[in-house]
Amino acid sequence: MSRTALLVALLLVLTACAGDDPVVEAPEVSATPEVVATETVDVGGLDASLLATLESCADGDAAQCEAAAATLSDDDLDVIIGLCTEGQEEYCSILETLFGETDPVEEEPTGYADALDALEEGEERAAGAVVLDGSGAEVQGAVVTFGEDADDTVAAFTAALGDPADDTGYIATGDGSGCPGEQYRFVTWAEMTITILDDSRHATGAPHFAAWQTTGPTVSAQSFVGDTTLVPIDVGLTRVLDLREAIPAGSLRIQDEAPLGASFLIEDNLGDLFGELSTTEDSGVVQSVSSGGGCGE
Repeated sequence: MSRTALLVALLLVLTACAGDDPVVEAPEVSATPEVVATETVDVGGLDASLLATLESCADGDAAQCEAAAATLSDDDLDVIIGLCTEGQEEYCSILETLFGETDPVEEEPTGYADALDALEEGEERAAGAVVLDGSGAEVQGAVVTFGEDADDTVAAFTAALGDPADDTGYIATGDGSGCPGEQYRFVTWAEMTITILDDSRHATGAPHFAAWQTTGPTVSAQSFVGDTTLVPIDVGLTRVLDLREAIPAGSLRIQDEAPLGASFLIEDNLGDLFGELSTTEDSGVVQSVSSGGGCGE
């Protein structure tokens, strides 16, 4: 619709709203109406000349498309996206012509669930193969609990995650590590490490799976609290706010005390989970998660 026609329509609406007040007659429309370049139309405040450029672009004028793309501000783009979202197809067409899609803005995840979805779409996760919890882990559908034989445990994780990135082998205790028993061993796969001990609260007398720690999102941890609540905890994604919203206050402790610094403790049905935080504020993010009876307890 031309701007002149819009003005005529506006006058007719004003006339109808005036009731018995004096009638305002619509001006005669000349064949060549004068255009004021700085005037705006009532389409989200878009400049009239910009709107005309966009309409020409939507009609297939490549030169006008280039001109529009060069002059569009972020505010203009927000208005057009909003109009498209409201169902005004002509503005969706404008976006599609300019950018090849109806929403050229790639929004970053705004919540925990969105972040998880983005991660699952953008990179391969091992969560389906290994899920860590307070009793040990579920590895390719099989439960591997703390206290289980060391060789069997390492073999199960290797089958799911591939060869370890690092394996210290057995090291005699007494070297300042703080590990109990006579020997300890750390086996690492990318962002996850398991601790092998021959003496822990889970078992004694032979090397066994004693603890785990994850420092990245490719291996997921989960917490069981209450009767049925299952809470996923992913390093780099789960926020303090997510923990507070999902876990009952009686089962969650957020703290910032020396020597641990910003951290959390979940009193889990299967076994406590401990983790480091970037800050104890709601915006803080989980930086590591661990469970079991390891060294330095």
